[in-house]
Amino acid sequence: MTEKQTILLKILLIAIVAGIVQQVLPWWSIALAAFLVEMLGGKNRPAYSFYAGFYGIALVWIPYMFYVDYKNSHLLSHRICKLFSLPPYPILLMLLASIIGGSVAGLAALSGNYFKSFFTKNEVA
Repeated sequence: MTEKQTILLKILLIAIVAGIVQQVLPWWSIALAAFLVEMLGGKNRPAYSFYAGFYGIALVWIPYMFYVDYKNSHLLSHRICKLFSLPPYPILLMLLASIIGGSVAGLAALSGNYFKSFFTKNEVA
């Protein structure tokens, strides 16, 4: 399996595991999902681990936010934009939330990579 295929597989695994885990646990469970997938997955570069976590959560959160926002007729997103003095564009709020969630998952995946390399004799790729 090439390195690109491994990264794409990890992105999909993180998205699937996080999507399932978030149905029963709080939002920060994305960190647990990214950490476990990266720790149990194959070896790759630390930067790629961060990208896999970041994009894996963005793949889950962005469509879900669009769905929820559409179902409530953009009411909640407009109120939150008013609350934080943002322009009334729900897409900005969704991008901000995706960046925050992706950063949490990316750092968790990076931690999983380093945790795995700490307990193995191999060096970090």
